[in-house]
Amino acid sequence: MLGALGAHSSWSPRPRGTSRAAACLAELRLGARAVISTKELLKELAAQNLHAVSVGEAALPFAGPQQQSLSFSETSNSGDARSATLEAVQRGASSSDEICLATGLPAGRVSELILTLRLEGVLVTDPCGRLQIRKLLI
Repeated sequence: MLGALGAHSSWSPRPRGTSRAAACLAELRLGARAVISTKELLKELAAQNLHAVSVGEAALPFAGPQQQSLSFSETSNSGDARSATLEAVQRGASSSDEICLATGLPAGRVSELILTLRLEGVLVTDPCGRLQIRKLLI
């Protein structure tokens, strides 16, 4: 059921001694609507300008290079790390965690590179906060 405030819930809180049916009727009086299918729920969420966000490939098992340490003083060839970070973003990595997984670089180094690339204007974030390479208008 889609609650009166737009929250999807499979149960609704009810005062002690109130039946579940009475609680559902109270929700309906407050403006809740029954949602029968996932498609209908997604349509209603889109009408409220709420959209599903993909978890991306980071949620899938990853067979690429794995981070070996969290040594924040670790240095790596600056050019190689920079290009590896940009390549990871081009391939779809949109967060520091995804870049770490894709490159095998330590989290501290990736954070440093993201900050540097954002300050240089190379990386930007979309309205959802995902990293993207800035598209130059020529």
